[in-house]
Amino acid sequence: MGICSAKHQHNLKITEQNEQQAKQSPPNEQSLDIQRLVKSEKTIKCIKPTASSPKQILSKFAATPSTRQPKRMFWADQIVENSGLGGTLKTWVSIKHTQFSKHYTMLNKDQFHYRLKQNDQIVVVQHNLSGRIMVAEMIRKTEQGDQLMESIIQTQLNHPNLIRIFEIFQDSNNYQIIHDFCNGAILSQNLHNSVYTQQQAALILKQIIEVVKHLHQKEVNHGALTLASFQRCNQSNSNYIKLVDFKPIYLKSYISEKQIFQYMAPEAIKFPDLFTRERDVWSIGVILFQMLSGQFPFQGNNKEEVFEEIRKYSLQENLETKCLPAESVNFIKGFLQINPSKRIKLTEALNDHWLKHFIENQHEEQKQIVQQLENNHPLNFLQCCFLQFMISTFSADQEQFFYQLFGQFDVNHDGKISKQDLTTAYIKHFSSPQEVKEHVDKVFKWIDINKNGEIDFQEFLIGVINKETLITEDNLKEAFKLLSDVEGFISLSKMCSLYHNKKQQLKQQFSAYENNQINFKQFQQLMFDAL
Repeated sequence: MGICSAKHQHNLKITEQNEQQAKQSPPNEQSLDIQRLVKSEKTIKCIKPTASSPKQILSKFAATPSTRQPKRMFWADQIVENSGLGGTLKTWVSIKHTQFSKHYTMLNKDQFHYRLKQNDQIVVVQHNLSGRIMVAEMIRKTEQGDQLMESIIQTQLNHPNLIRIFEIFQDSNNYQIIHDFCNGAILSQNLHNSVYTQQQAALILKQIIEVVKHLHQKEVNHGALTLASFQRCNQSNSNYIKLVDFKPIYLKSYISEKQIFQYMAPEAIKFPDLFTRERDVWSIGVILFQMLSGQFPFQGNNKEEVFEEIRKYSLQENLETKCLPAESVNFIKGFLQINPSKRIKLTEALNDHWLKHFIENQHEEQKQIVQQLENNHPLNFLQCCFLQFMISTFSADQEQFFYQLFGQFDVNHDGKISKQDLTTAYIKHFSSPQEVKEHVDKVFKWIDINKNGEIDFQEFLIGVINKETLITEDNLKEAFKLLSDVEGFISLSKMCSLYHNKKQQLKQQFSAYENNQINFKQFQQLMFDAL
């Protein structure tokens, strides 16, 4: 059923109350990835088939702490007051005092051994309502486990290239972290067959730099980056990746030196508990060296021999580069500077000639984005929240593609598009400076939800998504099931639990509804009005 006919039928229901209820659309086809991976008798409900190429995605615009230990438990309500993150429209992670088995069904783990490595603390699960495949990671309720939960709740990280934590449950003995399921290969596995081409390495490295830069902007670091810290999102030929080794971000006691010693910076050898941005930068240089050559820059039969090679390099800075493509050598040396203060800054790395040379400039895609940004009209805050939730639910697997396009507009790589950034992009597509200004002002009027003079990635997604492919009757019914309570309403308290930093705006919007509750017909009408 097309969206236009769906909307028309909805209006007929209002004016002709005795008319029979319109037939529902047939269910969507099952995802090929899920068919291939899950062979259980249980029927898996698929949200939407995944497009097979970036061009198909674009054609539809279809909906994808500081290292110091916290001293006490922080809850989301406390964080919002002092976080400085009030401008970002995103769902918040909280700990739920209920059994996760009420919401998720465990699947046969044997079919996922390549990803899970027979780890008894990790199970593949399926959401009982949405049918989405995710991972539940069990964390024991020890002092370390408590500290990990505190840090996750306190930090609230969110980036397209960082494995996403959706929610956390707890019982008497364990926490259960529900996060993304990536079914692609861990990046180090590719080296068993061949090295990465420079084009492949550039696209992957750009994503690595972007997610690590995001961590640094949030005043956190990783401290244990390796090639195995990253994984392809799916089994296609796509080079979109996620940082899946998330625990060291939140708690450094999860770092094991024996697993990372080949990636350790000289200062980290002297001071193993020193975790800095520069330490991450060095590790990124080792990762790039490894992708292009298939070997480590500093080699040895054991940790002591590798450390000795790094010490020798510290004295001479003589790097063996015969195994590298010649044009990449200077770029890699920028990461592997002995003096931490002289290492390349991540913003500089994103603008480096080598990286830009091997990443195609998606001019046609950018042109379509410009056109799509024009096809918007003002939305109220509640519509934006519901749209953000639906994009996250139905299109999360495509966020990496859109984030790469977002990066073409974000000229200074600060994670936001300013009016100057958008003007620079629009000059390529409009001839008159006055015409450019009019278009930029129009986009900011409609897309800048927070009215702070900047467009962040979530606002960008709401602006470029083709709402006609997202706001269908099937998707609305599915989203309402996920958001509503047992009485069949979307409540103010439910939305405040998802958007902790937007309580005031939500209270204002819900005041228009009786008892601060929204039923399905009201939800449906609200979203149809967003078209």
